[in-house]
Amino acid sequence: MCESSVFIEKEGNRELLMEDVVRVDIDGEEIKLTGILGETQLKRQK
Repeated sequence: MCESSVFIEKEGNRELLMEDVVRVDIDGEEIKLTGILGETQLKRQK
């Protein structure tokens, strides 16, 4: 299995959102990241 680090780039700057991500779900403007241990993080795009 491959894990990834997820970054968001805004105005030329990169911000780390989460490491060891195994799943990314996108629903409209909402991004749900799931880590290797099952932890989740939600990010809503503007």
